[in-house]
Amino acid sequence: MVDLPLDKVQGFLKEVSPFWSLPDTVLKEVAKTLLIDYVPQGEIVFGPRNTDNTFLYLVFSGVIHCFNEKEASKQTLRYVAEKDHFGAELLLTGAADYTAQVQEDMVCYLVRPRVFKNLVTQFEGFAQYFDVLLKPLSVQICHHVRLKKDLFPDRIQLEKSSSSQFDTCISRLVNRVPVCCERRSTASEIARLMTLNGVGSVIVTQGRAPVGIVTKNDLTEKVLARKRGGDVTASQIMSRTLVTMPHTGSCFEASLKMLANQCHHMVAIKNGALFGVISQHDLIVLQGANPIAVVGAIDKQKDVVGLKTCVRDMSVVQKVLLAEGGGIEEIWNLMTAFRDTLTKRLLVLGIEALRRQGEEPPIFEFSWITFGTPGREETLLGKNVLEGFIYRDPDGNDSRQTASYLQKLSNQVKEGLLQCGLLDDVRGKVLCLSESEWRHKILEQISGNAALDSETLRIFDLRGVLEQWRMVDALREFVFEQIARNQDFVMRLTRLNDPDKIPKGFYGDLVLTPRGFREEFELKKEVLEPLVDAVRAFALAGGVTALGTLSRIDALCEKKMLPKELGADLKAVYTWIVETGLRRSLQESDGTQWTLDPQQCCADEKRLFTESFGVIRSFVKRVHRKSHDLKT
Repeated sequence: MVDLPLDKVQGFLKEVSPFWSLPDTVLKEVAKTLLIDYVPQGEIVFGPRNTDNTFLYLVFSGVIHCFNEKEASKQTLRYVAEKDHFGAELLLTGAADYTAQVQEDMVCYLVRPRVFKNLVTQFEGFAQYFDVLLKPLSVQICHHVRLKKDLFPDRIQLEKSSSSQFDTCISRLVNRVPVCCERRSTASEIARLMTLNGVGSVIVTQGRAPVGIVTKNDLTEKVLARKRGGDVTASQIMSRTLVTMPHTGSCFEASLKMLANQCHHMVAIKNGALFGVISQHDLIVLQGANPIAVVGAIDKQKDVVGLKTCVRDMSVVQKVLLAEGGGIEEIWNLMTAFRDTLTKRLLVLGIEALRRQGEEPPIFEFSWITFGTPGREETLLGKNVLEGFIYRDPDGNDSRQTASYLQKLSNQVKEGLLQCGLLDDVRGKVLCLSESEWRHKILEQISGNAALDSETLRIFDLRGVLEQWRMVDALREFVFEQIARNQDFVMRLTRLNDPDKIPKGFYGDLVLTPRGFREEFELKKEVLEPLVDAVRAFALAGGVTALGTLSRIDALCEKKMLPKELGADLKAVYTWIVETGLRRSLQESDGTQWTLDPQQCCADEKRLFTESFGVIRSFVKRVHRKSHDLKT
């Protein structure tokens, strides 16, 4: 080992985490203390029983193989390449539970223990970075996501600049004292208050507590339309269900809550007391690409051309939310509400189109079912593969007429979804089946009379968009009853998921797979699908009725079928990879391709991806074992 001249390392340090976060003056002093070393291929740098070489190793060139030895076989943890580091465990804990062996001749810079300790002591961010490396994977991912959002601007190009709905509290939209009245106030008095104060709603109070709200719509629909007098009291016409949230809540949370409750006003609460009122209009003014404005516009559209405009606007909203730091769960919730509302509008337009052709809908009970990612309420703006009708089995005389009408209606909706870009052009299907036909189709899957693959498994991620008669709930109950009677189905389900097809990690800028090296890999097919399929299989085997992947993981943890730490890791891995895939695809202006090039990943991302692959692979194997145990 020899001392390294200063001018050879300063530029390099600025490209290595977390040294790039240090001030230039500090980097210059660190560079003076570094050593350089050359280690030939095959030499072991350190191992569990050989911890003499205590340094932080910064790789300038070459590749290091980090592995565990179990039962005379090597289990690869990861390959460390240029601009990455290893050996922090030795400095932090004095021990390492893995072996680091040179795979390709290595040149590296050595950070002395004393220098490392000084940096950890002086710089909080530097210390936190290495401290997090010893934490569970879920903590590492959360730290990485926060750090990246705080320090690096988003590269997604927005069509307009706007205020952040995530950073803006609803309290900032409250610019006046709330207009209130008492329960005995009359409709005439309330109308006068609205006019004098220029507001569209008045809060009804009892003492200081809000007990209801009267809006302009209430006056129109409950007084004028019914030809009631102006002496009607507030208590007779107010809406008693107030939608409230703390005044510190974000505007985006308010948007979602208004959408979920189908209301136009929300009450802000501070210390348990009334603070103010915000409206949908306030949120729309805050940001042009507002979710409420886009979703609200759906019901105003008279044809599919107008709905296509709504889809385009919602794609802008999706980009805005990502750029502002919105989490993937928040985006899922919004896109699910958007897609459901659009589907319902297509149903209305379809019924109106058939009525113009002289066909009136028969009297029947039905629901629309969505499958796959929308069925799990993990909706993104993309093309789904399976949708469908479920309807009550009609009497013999009406069966043909009902089936014919619903088939025509489903064709109308299918064409609309295709034109809006929400149904796959080639593989997309809209099935129109009665309750008994759906049960027969599902029973064929469970009993083994029909082939199982990732495509057909979507049928077990089902959710009703129109659930007036609980038909979809009853169908889900039927699914679990049949699985409980046929545990062989679970075994067949788990065998579809081969853990050895999941990537193993990275070798420099190449992806390491069980079949060799590749230049890129598919996040959806090779990483996310195995995880989703394994969670679904385990949930079905354990009688978990939750819809989404995250809620299924939570339920499995509650039933003690899954350790809580593993559950937290799986949830963090899933949301991070989905968000990463969506972000990368939107940067390429194509939201359908989730192919990842390792050259686009920094060293920290490669490390996190590698650990994520390992967690998913171990979980899939765990599901194989547990499903066998449940059967026996």
